[in-house]
Amino acid sequence: MIGSFLNVCIYRIPNKESIVKGASHCTTCGEKITKRDLVPIISYFVLRGRCRSCKAPFSIRYALVEFLTGILFVLCALKFKYTVETILMSLFLGALIVMTFIDIDTMTIPDSIHIVILIIGIVLAFVSDMPLLERIIGFFSVSFILFLASVLSKGGIGGGDIKLMAVSGFVLGYKLSVVGFFIGAVLASIFGIVVSKGKRENLKRKIPLGPFLAVGMTVSIFVGKYIVDWYLGLVL
Repeated sequence: MIGSFLNVCIYRIPNKESIVKGASHCTTCGEKITKRDLVPIISYFVLRGRCRSCKAPFSIRYALVEFLTGILFVLCALKFKYTVETILMSLFLGALIVMTFIDIDTMTIPDSIHIVILIIGIVLAFVSDMPLLERIIGFFSVSFILFLASVLSKGGIGGGDIKLMAVSGFVLGYKLSVVGFFIGAVLASIFGIVVSKGKRENLKRKIPLGPFLAVGMTVSIFVGKYIVDWYLGLVL
């Protein structure tokens, strides 16, 4: 059901709609979606990806979001066990999922998502063993570099990406946020190169950075520590 809620957030937040009021409905005919049709993933395939009322097709994205949510939440439970961190990091990953698809659709990252992530980081500061200083450094480390890059490139990097790395750095600390940023930057660069080798009009195509940063930070959550240890083993 959490994946279904994230789908609601992805659709409603950019449209300035309430995410708590109003039942889920078909965006084509407006018919309310019944509870039996809200079972994650299963309902999508039972209905063959179509509205029960008007038969309009639903995007495969709905099932994808539900699948990703389930997988990532299970991985969180396996990594953090039965702790408050499991809940908070799951919420963080959920926020990244919502941010990813909104950024793909609109090329913007709503401030409401930044606020949610910052609140998660503040709560984590009280319940986790990570020193507060590491979180504060994480807040400024990558975001300051992105800010300078944005100034030098005259807006080449959006403010939403800068704020995303700031609040995410507070959640993850500077080590994991740097790893996550590096992974995201590499993925974005590879994608940009591949796209630029396609049609000529793709050269002017804007690419949202947020989704790549989200992938990088997700990877960093689960294997970032091993990457840091591996790197330190090489240089020390």
